[in-house]
Amino acid sequence: MILDRLGKMEAGALALVAGAVDSTNVIQVAALDFAHPTDLWWVVDTHTAAGGGTSSTYQFQLILSQESTLDTNIQILSRTVTGAASACIATAGKHIIACNVGKMIKDLMGEAGSDYAYIGMIITLADGNGTATLKVNGALSNSEPQTEYAAQVVDSNVSVPAAASAGS
Repeated sequence: MILDRLGKMEAGALALVAGAVDSTNVIQVAALDFAHPTDLWWVVDTHTAAGGGTSSTYQFQLILSQESTLDTNIQILSRTVTGAASACIATAGKHIIACNVGKMIKDLMGEAGSDYAYIGMIITLADGNGTATLKVNGALSNSEPQTEYAAQVVDSNVSVPAAASAGS
C-alpha cells in the first residue's frame, strides 16, 4: 500500500524468508516535512525473536525509490546483523534500528531529484543454515521511539553523598 503520510512500512510482523523482502507499505516522499528534518525517525523492532539461523545474516535497508515496487532505488541507510544470538534480534520488542534519518533523506533528495518519490524498506536474509526465523515491524515516525522500560538513559553528574562523620 502507498501511504500519503508517515506511518508503518511493515505493520503486520513481517516474517523474513531467505532472500529479499520489500516492506508491505511504502511512503510517498511528499508526505515528509522537510521544514523540520530532524523530526524523522526510522525504527525497526523485533516482533518475534530470531530462531535458528546461527550463521544467518539479516540486512535492513531504508531506501528511496522511483517506483512503489522499490525496484530502482538509492540506499539511505542500512544495518546488517549476523547470527540469531545478536542482542537486538534475540528478544522480542528490541530495537534493531532506531535512528534519526530526516537530514539524510533531505540531502539525498537534493542529489537525486524528484524522480525518487517513495521510501520503503528492503530486508534481506542470507539464511546460512536454512533454519532462520524472525518477524519485524518497521516505521517512519515524527517522534523518537521510547527507550526500553527500566533502562537508564542518562548518567548523572551527582555523586552519592559522603557519610556524615561521627560527632558532627
